[in-house]
Amino acid sequence: MQAGIPVVNMRKKGRFTIKPILFLGRLMRKFSIQIVHSFGVSPNLWCTPVARALGVPVVLYSDHAGRLQRDWILCLNGWISKLDDLVIAHCKINEETLHTIDGISPAKTRIIYNGVDVARFSQKPSGRLKQELGLPEDTPIVCMVGRFQIGKAYDEFITAAHLVRGKNVPCHFVCVGDGPTRPAMEKLTADLGLQGMVTFLGSREDVPDLLADCAVLVLASHREGLPIAILEGMAAGLPIVCTQVGGCPEAVIPDENGFLVPPRDIERLAEAIYALVSNRELAHSFGEAGRQRVGKYFDISENAEQIQQLYLELCSSKNGNCDC
Repeated sequence: MQAGIPVVNMRKKGRFTIKPILFLGRLMRKFSIQIVHSFGVSPNLWCTPVARALGVPVVLYSDHAGRLQRDWILCLNGWISKLDDLVIAHCKINEETLHTIDGISPAKTRIIYNGVDVARFSQKPSGRLKQELGLPEDTPIVCMVGRFQIGKAYDEFITAAHLVRGKNVPCHFVCVGDGPTRPAMEKLTADLGLQGMVTFLGSREDVPDLLADCAVLVLASHREGLPIAILEGMAAGLPIVCTQVGGCPEAVIPDENGFLVPPRDIERLAEAIYALVSNRELAHSFGEAGRQRVGKYFDISENAEQIQQLYLELCSSKNGNCDC
């Protein structure tokens, strides 16, 4: 809205309803839409058939999924995707999945990496988080950001904190986010006696400020696409410890800007965290390398430029049928 672009809420209720179809049809006719770009499987299921039925010249969608197999929804999406002019993947393994699992032709896919606002996360530490937590200024904070849900593996992050505590290195762990598994994670923290070492911050609007005061960013997920959280951590100048899943290896280069560990390997996760909180020179070196890497490959301005050029390319291929 700040850019002067109207934002309309579909107010979709329920999984199976035709109201979004009618709503989208009216919207596309009202504004004489020339390009329809949906983000994710569910929006693609609604938008692409409507756009094609109304003769919208350019139709494409961006796929974020980190799936390993197909269910009936993904089977349906694979069929509908054949109506799209192009499918954008956000990392290499995402594109491979589109080819091998969804059956989309390689000629109809393109990789455009996720991007973050690098400048927004390039902040100097304020010390406010350590004041909020009552920590000494020199205490390194290990952070994990994400929704509390199955597959994000907050339990492994917390268990890794328990293992790091046994190495007698002063540090503190924070969990940023909310979701259905949070109560179970809070109970696990209490059961392990980590109430003084692990803090649950809930959902926050000041994530750039929080990351500026942290020393390490961790992602313990079992499955991902190309997670925004690690890109934001890199932009904040943090070394990254993450599982070797999805597109994470395309962002995190081992021994350059962080460590990759196998999913579900809690001991390796704890060892990688300890290596960084116990060696600040190494952590700083990794953090600076990550900041350079995210600026080169994952800047949202470059991401937007690539998408804009793609729109123009697709419009020009329509032989004058697209008034872009």
